[in-house]
Amino acid sequence: MKSVFYELTKNNNKDELVNWVTNNIPESFWLDHDKAASKYIEVINWAHSQKFKEKTISDFADYDAADAWLVSYAAQFNYSIISQEKSNPYAIRKIYLADVAKEFNVPYFTIYEFLTKYTKSDFCYK
Repeated sequence: MKSVFYELTKNNNKDELVNWVTNNIPESFWLDHDKAASKYIEVINWAHSQKFKEKTISDFADYDAADAWLVSYAAQFNYSIISQEKSNPYAIRKIYLADVAKEFNVPYFTIYEFLTKYTKSDFCYK
C-alpha cells in the first residue's frame, strides 16, 4: 500500500530497506489505500474511543502512517496481515497493529504463524 511506502520513506530515511524499495519496487506495485477511506474512518474513530494518549492517536491517524491504513484495507477487502508485531492490549502509548486487527476481525499472523499454517517444510504453499 502507498501508506507503507510513505511511512518507509518519510524523513528522508535512507537505510538499506528504503534503498532497496525505492530502487526495486515500481510505483504501480503500491495499492491505493484511499480505497479503504470509509473503513479508515471507523478505525480512527475506534482509536479515539479507547484509552490511548492523544499523541498516540495522532501518530496512529497520521495520513502517512501505515498501520491504520493496513487494518482498514484488510478489513475492507478481506485480506490478512502478516507482521512481527505482537499484541499489547493494555498499552496506552502505542496502538499495536495486532490489537487493531483483532478489533476489526482482520486475520493477523506473525511470519512464523503464517509459515506454519500455510506452507510445507520447503516453504511452498500447502
